[in-house]
Amino acid sequence: MQVDPINYGPFNDDDPIEVKPMVPPAESSGTSAPEFKISLKFGQDQLKVSPNPQEIPCVASVEAREVSEEEAENTRPGLDIVCVIDISGSMNGPKIHLVRKTLNFLVSKLTSNDRLSIVVFSSHAERRSRLIRCTDTGKDQLTSVI
Repeated sequence: MQVDPINYGPFNDDDPIEVKPMVPPAESSGTSAPEFKISLKFGQDQLKVSPNPQEIPCVASVEAREVSEEEAENTRPGLDIVCVIDISGSMNGPKIHLVRKTLNFLVSKLTSNDRLSIVVFSSHAERRSRLIRCTDTGKDQLTSVI
């Protein structure tokens, strides 16, 4: 039985996915940095000893080790990210400025394995960019959309 291909209509213009074999991370010799660190910060210095269960508020932080862009491109699969942005009047001023700053930061951190699309909405939705691969050229295109 043959299955008909999906018709994506006018949205069949995304950048192609580049399929390449993933290289596993180098084996740890015990001297390299751990993959991640977890830390807990409690709101109080001392805890009461109790035979009963207790809820103890804390802030948990997870910090991943730094990886080079080359390592990121070779050891993890690519991401497809669609950012859906509210551009209604309530977002004027500092809010939309913060959104733009965040999108620019996101674009700067993505690698050529990743693709990003931007959709905006107010009273209706509009796709501002197809899924664009985050090569240097793609990042320039995305930055101009932002």
